[in-house]
Amino acid sequence: MGALASAIRVSVARSRADWPIVAAAWLITLLAAILFSAGLIYPSAAAEAGLRRALADTTAGATTIDASVYAKPADALAIDQGAEGQLQQVIAPLGGSVVRDWRTSATLAIQGVSAAGQGGQAVLGYLEGLADHASLTSGVWPPDSKTSSELPAGPVQVAVLDAVAQNLGLGVGDPVQLVAHAAVNPVTVSALIVGTFSIVDPTEPYWDGDGQLTTGLHENAQNQTFGPFFTSQAGLLFAAGSDQVQLRWHTFPDFARLRVDDAAALRARVSTLEEQLGVATGHEFQVTTGLDSILGDAERSLLVSRTSVLLVMAQMAILAAYAIVLTASLLVDHRRVDTAMLRSRGAAPRQIALLAVVEGLVLAVPAVIVAPWIAVLVLGAFNVVGPLADVGLRIDPRVSPESYIAAAAAGIVCVVLLALPAVLSARRFALEQGAISRQETRTFGQRMGLDIALLAVTGVALWQLRFYGGTLTRSVQGTLGLDPLLVAAPAIGLIAGGVLALRVLPLLAQAAEAGISRGRSLVASLGSRQLARRPLRYTRSALLLMLAMSMGVFALSYSTTWASSQRDQAAYQAGAPARAVPVRGVGALPGWALADAYASLASADHVSAVERQTKVVSFPLGGSVDLLALDADAADGLVLVRGDEGSQPLGTLLQPLRDGRPAPKLTRLPDGTTFLRIAPIIKVRTIDLFNVNGGAGEPESQPLDPETLGLRVRVSAIVRDAHGILYQVQSALQPYDRAGTEIVVPLQPAGEAASALAAGVGAHLDGPLELAALGEEVWLPENTLTSNAQLGVTKVEAGAAEAG
Repeated sequence: MGALASAIRVSVARSRADWPIVAAAWLITLLAAILFSAGLIYPSAAAEAGLRRALADTTAGATTIDASVYAKPADALAIDQGAEGQLQQVIAPLGGSVVRDWRTSATLAIQGVSAAGQGGQAVLGYLEGLADHASLTSGVWPPDSKTSSELPAGPVQVAVLDAVAQNLGLGVGDPVQLVAHAAVNPVTVSALIVGTFSIVDPTEPYWDGDGQLTTGLHENAQNQTFGPFFTSQAGLLFAAGSDQVQLRWHTFPDFARLRVDDAAALRARVSTLEEQLGVATGHEFQVTTGLDSILGDAERSLLVSRTSVLLVMAQMAILAAYAIVLTASLLVDHRRVDTAMLRSRGAAPRQIALLAVVEGLVLAVPAVIVAPWIAVLVLGAFNVVGPLADVGLRIDPRVSPESYIAAAAAGIVCVVLLALPAVLSARRFALEQGAISRQETRTFGQRMGLDIALLAVTGVALWQLRFYGGTLTRSVQGTLGLDPLLVAAPAIGLIAGGVLALRVLPLLAQAAEAGISRGRSLVASLGSRQLARRPLRYTRSALLLMLAMSMGVFALSYSTTWASSQRDQAAYQAGAPARAVPVRGVGALPGWALADAYASLASADHVSAVERQTKVVSFPLGGSVDLLALDADAADGLVLVRGDEGSQPLGTLLQPLRDGRPAPKLTRLPDGTTFLRIAPIIKVRTIDLFNVNGGAGEPESQPLDPETLGLRVRVSAIVRDAHGILYQVQSALQPYDRAGTEIVVPLQPAGEAASALAAGVGAHLDGPLELAALGEEVWLPENTLTSNAQLGVTKVEAGAAEAG
């Protein structure tokens, strides 16, 4: 302890005497510790912010974990208990919520409601927490009954979306008869509407992007399905009777607590959830979610971003280490005589080493303590200025144990680099005087040939970097990871170039001395002679300057390349300066109105339709392919294609598509045509009613009179507009009158919600229009089948709205 106390006293005295150099050494040590700490804090903070941004920017329902199973109502509660436990385990580290969305497995026919039409159907359901995410417009919510004993007497109480109530002409207090589809003994569910509600925010994750929930209507080519008619959990199980119910659970993880290190574990739990649910409940579940793929893509992106930080950090660490070496050398040179005097007065090398270590600790320990906190403050400024602020990405840097470990590592390196030169220079006074008069002209690295070895390693690393195309490589097991040599390649090249330059610098100084000494300038002659005779005195500063300049050039080129790469990737993914994906479903613009709607935007100069479909290929290798249909005439000015991505310009590459475009001869419709009047013909000669004998269980058929049956018909037409795009327009489903039925097919149907939206943006079909095809659909009564029928069209007339 006495030796240590003496060393501390001597160290403090020496530091006070040499405070400018000591302060510079402490500042460099502090900056190195801050740099090392920020090197671990920033990637984690940026990765977490990027991961949350990726999860937040996904479409509604993409990050929801949906689990579903079909089961008997009697088994629902037991299955629910097992499924709830497994779903909670998946989100346990993060927290979140699990919402039950149970529905009848089959649709129910609506009886006694004329607005529902003959094909109107309904779904009965239970949605947990509905009252917390919807606004009651009239009436009350159905009682929250969990067991059959809690059910109120009488019909099943239900609440419906206000849009459903308006479409069906229903209100609070109206009874509804819902009939389950069955050939024998159909089950009738008596329901009573006790409340109507509206949805506050259809884009809320709670609705899971389910159009059936947010619009209350699902349409297909055959019928319309209204609802769900929401009731309590017990009410749904009671109304389902012996039929199966579809049990679904929507799991919403709380990503606010998600850390980068938790992403891989969460993805692993999600990937095995389907199997775990089956084991826990004994039923076969189906789990659908986009979370695993999103997390997988995010992990790869985060690995790339961390690699980018490591590339720069490695070079910054080299620059910081050399700055410490340079400062330590200056401090050793300044104390060279003092150290020699201590040796001459009996100080042992061990005591000199202890003194140097104590001086290094005095500088390093305070720097290590405060460095992580300063790093957090500095990184917090990125939320205000810099590229992160420009893209609106807010990071939350935090001091972590890893940041202190990194700062401590930087401190240890600084202590070693400060102490080692002092120990190596601890010679007696006479030897020190001799060393001053006979200075070395080559550095230690030059004498050992380290610059040549580093240059060889750099060549190998650059060759591998060109071979692999990046710093990320796949291991033998197929996992993607960092290659340490490729990550360190720029830093190694930086060192090799700097050290190699030190070998050339003295030769350049000698050549300059030979030329300048012949002149008449005394200052230039003495300066060149001093540089040629004692090159090591100046090469240390020259090396620091070369390292700093090299790093600046690398950072500038890397930033430019990275920005160009991001632009190219964005252009490749978008394909055009702007790409819009239209919304499908109820309340959306019809397809024929989209071109005018987009063209009416003030920022749109050119608009072109693009169709993309995925097709399954069975020969020769199988799999799937994407088919892309676009306008070859407009694509040349819209599609973003880099000049080096093709052997020829895009217009030349698309020329075969223009030449091979078919030119069918279609019937041109008169200008101003807004509707087609079609007279269909239907001849049904035989028709049978199929039923199942309740006793024998065998199917039975009964011939019916086609003339007495109520047939329904829908006609459609395919027209081509002036842009060559084909659209299908169709009429409403209506009864067929054998005496002669003429059905109007509107080309721009009036009175429909979608057409009202189209009229609001001034959309219309661009003429001249051509008729490409006609279609006809006939709807037979339920459980009937015909094998002898004839369909056709007897007359087609085109007209305008004024004449209609």
